[in-house]
Amino acid sequence: MAVVELEVSFPHQDPPPHIAEFLDEANSRVDEVLQHVRVRQASFVPSDFHAVYDALCVIVDSSLAPGHVFCEWGSGVGVVACLAALMEFDACGIEIQDHLVEASRELADEFELDVEFITGSFVPHGGQSRVDENFEHDAHWIDGEADNSYEELGIAPEEFDIFFAYPWPGEEHVISELFDFCAADGALLVMYTAMDGVRIQRKVSDRAD
Repeated sequence: MAVVELEVSFPHQDPPPHIAEFLDEANSRVDEVLQHVRVRQASFVPSDFHAVYDALCVIVDSSLAPGHVFCEWGSGVGVVACLAALMEFDACGIEIQDHLVEASRELADEFELDVEFITGSFVPHGGQSRVDENFEHDAHWIDGEADNSYEELGIAPEEFDIFFAYPWPGEEHVISELFDFCAADGALLVMYTAMDGVRIQRKVSDRAD
């Protein structure tokens, strides 16, 4: 697999007032959504948004990404995609559940952010075989049988510079496989896990070290 882990530390940074205000409101919106979720495990669990902010700061400050086109896989309430937009990325989010997409759009509208959220699967055409090879049970949030989300967005997976995902435990390798399958050389995968925090991987040429 032509994906390498970057050895990067993420020192905590106090966000500027407009980012802090957004994160406070975003956490409130997340709490509201979770209050209406009967089975949280089957729907949505938020990541550590402050930790993701710290990682995005490092990416920006160190010019790690080849560009500024950002996609959140399984965007939930859309916090990370909106956060990326606040940090001047061209951001979008793909989420399989309609009610979460609606919440995402409301959050973006509240802060007048130009972020596109669509309902669909983030698994690109041809990527379902990677899921099937690396996944032993069904999961609707990585179902490749949904409509082609990238056609609706008007952008191909290889045109994104950064992907973000918060996989369920044990699904990290599936996300990495999909990233390897569809991303262009040089693109970044920012992955948050409850066990390891934020990790960054880069797609590299098969001929690269």
